[in-house]
Amino acid sequence: MISIMKSTNIGLEKMQEVTSDSWINVVEPNAQEIKMLTDLGIPQDFITYPLDMDERSRAEREDDGTLLIVLRVPCFQGTNVDIPYITMPLGIILKDDYFITVCRIQHEIIQRFTEGVEKNFDTQKRN
Repeated sequence: MISIMKSTNIGLEKMQEVTSDSWINVVEPNAQEIKMLTDLGIPQDFITYPLDMDERSRAEREDDGTLLIVLRVPCFQGTNVDIPYITMPLGIILKDDYFITVCRIQHEIIQRFTEGVEKNFDTQKRN
């Protein structure tokens, strides 16, 4: 699933297409969605690395300046399991005009931003 959002004077708004200063949130993308992102100039590996549960935290930069940051974020599995928390990869891809987040699930950290819980979030301030 791909969601495109952009900060406006009334808050975070969903967009139909990628524009300057937008945020593309990617959750468990299918082959068609991965193709759409590679058509934007994102290396396919930058999209698939964060989907690998064994991926380690790191950063990688392409020659064109595209930056991938992979973080491991906590994920609550429930109280009925031996280990209630695990970590999973969350990818942040920075381009000149927009940024992308990639994760296997709709993580609560990302939801806090999409729902407006985190104050002073602005997609124009990518860094």
